[in-house]
Amino acid sequence: MVLEDSEAVGGKFSVVQGGYNPGRTRNQQVKRTVAGTLDISQGVNVQDHQYLIRCKADETRSGFGNYAELIRLWSLNNPKGTPTDRITLTDHYGDTYYVYFAGQFNPQAVTTMLEGYNAIFFVPVTLHFEP
Repeated sequence: MVLEDSEAVGGKFSVVQGGYNPGRTRNQQVKRTVAGTLDISQGVNVQDHQYLIRCKADETRSGFGNYAELIRLWSLNNPKGTPTDRITLTDHYGDTYYVYFAGQFNPQAVTTMLEGYNAIFFVPVTLHFEP
């Protein structure tokens, strides 16, 4: 997949086989009234996808983002800033979506190396898709 900020800066990132979990969330509130009936407020249904991204500390493949670039994209948090926190995701079909990073950034080193070309990280991320 390709992840780019609002200035079209980013790169391709590899998703680990089996590390992709597309999900949908129903935005709703359900309360029980004093009389025992349900009071339900419905909102839009949204997509929340989880990815396990594999990236290197130093990426030599052309067009691919490295570990530092993934951290930079995840760290964007100002909707009025330049670049904004709105990320453009292009999937392997070429379809484009607008997404936002959510949750924590908890990388796992796959190798004993933490720097250089041989340093590989698995980074689980959650992306909220715009409705």
